[in-house]
Amino acid sequence: MLDNYIKYFENFLVNYYKIILDNKYEKKIITPFIEKYIDVRYYNNSVYERGYSFINKLNSELKNVAKEMVKQDMSLEDKVKEIFTLFGYVLYIDDCSEYTSLNSLIKTIADDISLNNEKKEELKNLVSDFIKTRKDFLSIFEDKNFNLNLKRIARNLKKVEIDQYCKLSPIFSEWAVNKAYNTGTVLENKQYLLYLMLSGYVLKQTIELNFNENYIVDFPESLFEKEKKINKYIKVLDSKITKPRIHFRFDYKTYLKYKDKINSLIKDGFNIAVVLDEEYDENIKILDIFSYVFVYEKYEYYDIIIENKENIKANIISMWGSLWTHFSHFYMNSYHNFSLELKLSF
Repeated sequence: MLDNYIKYFENFLVNYYKIILDNKYEKKIITPFIEKYIDVRYYNNSVYERGYSFINKLNSELKNVAKEMVKQDMSLEDKVKEIFTLFGYVLYIDDCSEYTSLNSLIKTIADDISLNNEKKEELKNLVSDFIKTRKDFLSIFEDKNFNLNLKRIARNLKKVEIDQYCKLSPIFSEWAVNKAYNTGTVLENKQYLLYLMLSGYVLKQTIELNFNENYIVDFPESLFEKEKKINKYIKVLDSKITKPRIHFRFDYKTYLKYKDKINSLIKDGFNIAVVLDEEYDENIKILDIFSYVFVYEKYEYYDIIIENKENIKANIISMWGSLWTHFSHFYMNSYHNFSLELKLSF
């Protein structure tokens, strides 16, 4: 579903440039900028990491696109500079930086690039529609009867469950209600709703420039016996926005039982977290394929894993009963104090 949002946003940027550039619009020049903007803005892909604010990172990436285009064809220099500069306004529209009001933003754009009243009104309508459509799109992932419950496991890592607020007859005990919601087909359907709501939550976090958090979700084992249904569930989270952030969690015995299918998920770019249990055979190398490894202190292999944690690619989560200790380190940037100054120099 999130791919639909990206397609809509791409179309918005195309129309934005068509209004502003009018007969100077050229798709072949605009497209590389749009592709790079989305790659950095929504997928957080950049060669610039530490020491760069998000705006500076985006600025540098777009500048590289501009320089490469001019390098290939010097006659495009003026057009490329104009397109590059106009992305400065997109940062406001796309909530990368704050602005006073829509009217003041549109007026600033119109005054800066000398838009006539007709074009000014057309641009205002386009931006207004974008703001409304994005708000409506995000509301699709909300449900008044359910709520995401995010529990902190470690820094930048949360376990996600779903709470239900449906009013049921008092004749049903709390035990009966919990059993109904956590077994069989009802559990599968509840997880599907969780995946939908979480994908919307991750998109919202992305719009707010929060790329730091990762989310652990359980995956009903029963789905592996239902090929059509499992494809439906996987498709919900099959997006460049959600894939790096969401981790399916399995017991190790479940991994062994459905090894080929889970390895296929890993091959397709999904992150898999594993909870080691009595079936684990102390194979340290196998742990490298997982994004997170949860290990209980009660098992004999606990010390072996802790002693080798520096050589294990996965993040190691040590557990004592209900207590969690995180042994890996995160080097994620925090993005604050944005400055909007896009200057192009060759």
